[in-house]
Amino acid sequence: MNEDRIAGGVRNLTGQVEEGYGRVAGDPKSELAGKLRQAEGGVQEAYGQVKDQHPYTTAAVALAIGYVIGRLGSRDY
Repeated sequence: MNEDRIAGGVRNLTGQVEEGYGRVAGDPKSELAGKLRQAEGGVQEAYGQVKDQHPYTTAAVALAIGYVIGRLGSRDY
């Protein structure tokens, strides 16, 4: 297990807490931010798994992660 898998799990858990807070508080921005953080955590965990198993595939996954983050960052919420 590497630091990407651990950090991804922590980010996923933090996103779940933030989403729950947003749902309870009636704050759609917090709820959406929590869902995005969960997605980031899931991608980071997957990256860590691939990095552990197939070092040559890491470059392809990194490009995909960059693309997803770029698409999420360009949206106007």
